[in-house]
Amino acid sequence: MIYLRCFQLVAVMALWAVTATAQNDLNMKNEISAAAKERMTNMFPQAEKEWMNEDPEFVERFANFAFDEVVAQTEKMLDSRTRHICYLATLLGCQGIDAFKAILPEALHQGVSPVEVKEIVYQATAYLGMGRVMPFINATNEVLKAAGTKWNFLRFKPGLVGGHCIGVDPYYLTHKAASLGYHPEVILAGRRVNDGMGRYVAAELVKMMSRKGCG
Repeated sequence: MIYLRCFQLVAVMALWAVTATAQNDLNMKNEISAAAKERMTNMFPQAEKEWMNEDPEFVERFANFAFDEVVAQTEKMLDSRTRHICYLATLLGCQGIDAFKAILPEALHQGVSPVEVKEIVYQATAYLGMGRVMPFINATNEVLKAAGTKWNFLRFKPGLVGGHCIGVDPYYLTHKAASLGYHPEVILAGRRVNDGMGRYVAAELVKMMSRKGCG
C-alpha cells in the first residue's frame, strides 16, 4: 500500500513537472525581444537555434539582458564597432575561446579591422602570457583565413609590435604598484614570459637548423 501511494505521488509530481514545462514553453514564445534576437543571431548564427531548442529558459534571459538591456544602456557611449572590440578583449581576458571565435566574424562585419583584431590579441600577451594567448592567435588566423575567401575582404597583416607598449609600459604600472605595497604577479609573470621569447625563438631556430643539417 505504501509503495502504491509513493508511486502515485511520483506520478502526480512528474505530470505536474511536464505540465509546468509545457506551460513555460508556451509562455516563453516571442519573449526574446526583436533587437536581442537579431543581435544574437548575428553573433552566434550556428548556435542560436540549438540553444533555443536545448536551453530556452537560459537563452531567453541571457539574450534579453546581453543583447538588448546592456546595449540599450551603453549605445549612447559605445558605437557598435567599439562595443565589439570590448567583447573581443573581454573574452580574451576570461579565456572564452569558443565565444571569441564565434563573434569574430560579426566584429569584422561591424567595422573592426583585421589589424585591430590582431593588436587586441598581441597586446594581451604581456598580461596573459603566450600560453593563454596562442589559442586566440590560432582562432583569429582561422577566421581571417576563412573571411579572406570573400572577394571584397582585405586582410591586412600587422608586423611585430614596436614601441613601449609591451616592452616598457607595463613596468611603469608594476613600479607604481610596488611603491604602494602591491606585488602585481600576473603582470610580472607576463613580462617574464615575453622577456624570454628572444631566447626561446633563438633556441628553436638552432634546433630547426640542426634538424635540417645546417649547423
